[in-house]
Amino acid sequence: MIGLIYFFMGFIFVSLKKDFWFAAQRNRWYALSLAVLLYLVRLFIYNLEAQLDWLTALESFGWMMAVIGFTAKYLNQSSRSLSYFSKAVYPVYIVHLPVQFILAYYLLTLELPAVGKLALMLTGTFGICLLLYEFILKRIKWIRPMFGMKLNSKK
Repeated sequence: MIGLIYFFMGFIFVSLKKDFWFAAQRNRWYALSLAVLLYLVRLFIYNLEAQLDWLTALESFGWMMAVIGFTAKYLNQSSRSLSYFSKAVYPVYIVHLPVQFILAYYLLTLELPAVGKLALMLTGTFGICLLLYEFILKRIKWIRPMFGMKLNSKK
């Protein structure tokens, strides 16, 4: 039910166009404060157990609106990095799951704390996927169409 509510909220927000982006940018600090506050409530009062679904949903909403607000403020302009990552999104999306499964197969057997495994999993998946994109997917022409890339495109 929460997913359906978020879906319709997203539809409404996007239909507001520039008004939504302006409001998200203007209220980013409030959203971040709400998310941090509700996280601390869950941490210190409920020991991060999801006893109150509405509290977790409201916290998630705060995190999402904070991320949207900060990206609207700082990533809403053209740059070389944004151009590079925009082109890499789909190919990296395609390869991330197999990379993640292979990494998990090896990392989960290690004697590390869960936070360490998570950090290795996140950085490893991101790094390996970007390396695959940069050195294989972009450079081998016949493989490019299989990953949603144009056959004859500049590097």
